[in-house]
Amino acid sequence: MTGNDAGGAEEPIRLRIGTWNVREGVPVDPDADVRGQVVELVRDHRIDVLALQEVPYRDDSSSDLLDTLTRRTRLVFTGVQPLSPRALPGAGRSGVALASRFPLHDVTGTVLPNPGLAADGLVCFDKGLVSAAARVGGHRVTLTSAHLFPFHIFRRRAEEDEFRHVWERFAKEIGSRPERPIVAGDFNTPHRELVTGLLDTELASAFHLDGRGEDILVGAGFRTLSCEIVPNFSDHPLWVVELALLRGGPPDGGMECRGRGTGYATRTEVRDKRSHRWPPSR
Repeated sequence: MTGNDAGGAEEPIRLRIGTWNVREGVPVDPDADVRGQVVELVRDHRIDVLALQEVPYRDDSSSDLLDTLTRRTRLVFTGVQPLSPRALPGAGRSGVALASRFPLHDVTGTVLPNPGLAADGLVCFDKGLVSAAARVGGHRVTLTSAHLFPFHIFRRRAEEDEFRHVWERFAKEIGSRPERPIVAGDFNTPHRELVTGLLDTELASAFHLDGRGEDILVGAGFRTLSCEIVPNFSDHPLWVVELALLRGGPPDGGMECRGRGTGYATRTEVRDKRSHRWPPSR
């Protein structure tokens, strides 16, 4: 993780983070090898920490997909948070997870306030996040995998005042753990300011790619070195960034991405900030 060059200067600590909505492990192409792709992509992209959304869980909170990761990759530590019944065919539940090659501590899961939307026979399932602390090169880092509500499916906008309490709760959970935060996930909106505008600490996107729902947000002390968008069996790409963990300083605001064609597990339910204009500018 660290080293010295010929001049004796300390090299930055590098950390490879991925975020991936895995569509409950159900491939778009029914012939796709889901677990094989998960293992292959984690290995090929040398991922250190993976934030997962729509993870398929059994009713007892175990997961075949996470079991595969812990057995066949170096991501042997997991933090889990089942959230709701599965939306796609199959028994069990769906939720978020963290998979890490670093031991995870102080794992907490949060179910966000459900706005109770419904339209065209669809109902709004619970969404939320799971967070944990890890030691990386002697530094304490806070890791979060998050999945927010798809307001657009119900013909609503995430920035409507009616949903402000959802973002306030999200920001409260992130702000309660300010040590070098990395917040990765499927936000279902391009409006990052819905959460970053509620935080006392700085948090910025690692990407420069407008209009996306997924992101990796980083706090002070990180610089983006590279990023990549990787297609796969899911209807969501795998997003991978390589970060340099610095001694301090503000986040650099990201960079352009390039695209191309049983560890430890726990679940814990945990039951202001700076004022800003609402709704945010579009």
